[in-house]
Amino acid sequence: MERNYRLTDETIIFNNRTLYRIEATKDFADIKKGDKGGFIEKYENLCDNAWVYDNAKVYEDARVCENARVYGNARVYEYAEVYGGASVLGYAQVFGRARVCENARVFENAKVFERARVYGHARVYEYAKVYGDAKVFGHARVYEYAKVYGDAKVYGHARVCENAQVFGHARVFENARVYGKARVCENAEVFGEARVFENARVFGEAKVYGNAIVYGSAIVYENAIVYENAIVYGEARVFGDAEVFGYAEIFGEAIVFGDAIIHSTNDYCTFSNFGSMNRTTTFFKSKEGILVACGCFKGTIEEFKEKVKETHKGNKHEREYLKMIELAEIKFE
Repeated sequence: MERNYRLTDETIIFNNRTLYRIEATKDFADIKKGDKGGFIEKYENLCDNAWVYDNAKVYEDARVCENARVYGNARVYEYAEVYGGASVLGYAQVFGRARVCENARVFENAKVFERARVYGHARVYEYAKVYGDAKVFGHARVYEYAKVYGDAKVYGHARVCENAQVFGHARVFENARVYGKARVCENAEVFGEARVFENARVFGEAKVYGNAIVYGSAIVYENAIVYENAIVYGEARVFGDAEVFGYAEIFGEAIVFGDAIIHSTNDYCTFSNFGSMNRTTTFFKSKEGILVACGCFKGTIEEFKEKVKETHKGNKHEREYLKMIELAEIKFE
């Protein structure tokens, strides 16, 4: 097979392997005959119109082919493949059985490894890592110290950055943003124009989409969905089959669960620093009436009333809780 280059006598020892600087043997693409390139271990590492520049290194059983480019001090090794019009630059590393292809770019100090795939017009850069069986594609960006791993997918025009992590079978797509120290995992999905950031968590089968925002230390999980212009923040918890939408805001230490239907902030209320533990009690609307969350108790308002009478019979806390119940019933009548 005719090649566009030869191995020169200039060698380096890297990771106990001898690598050879390459030299072009004819003009092709932006390369001129006689141009010196980077280092490869053997001819099988580089083929077609691909090129390795500067002090970049391709070795072991890695392959760079088609019109791919490896620049700077980047490394491609083990069984990795870079092809199509893809580029690996800076101090980036692609290794394991990872694939970087089409028009994707991996640069600066980013790493793509194990069986990960980066393709389309995706970009992975700064100190980001994509690994496991994760896929980043479309026009997605993963950068700063973000991690995408497991079987997660980030695509469309989505962004995952700062110290955020997307993993498990999670999906982040369309124009969604996940950042700060947020975590999106298991089978959760974040999409549309949604934002998940700070220390927020979205997991289980939960979905956050539309223009929804989840931040602070809020958690959305199980089969809950947060959408339209809803906001969940603070220490709030939304789970079960709950729906939070419209312009609703769930915040503080509020807990919303079951088949809750929260269309606006008027669909729930909280009482804080009451009871024997000074905890927060949440009352909210659901498909089956008014539900209550208070410590370990989660159930209907009628069940809560009976539990209060059983636990706090005759004391001050009974009177406090019964008054809360009365006010909640008036609010939601």
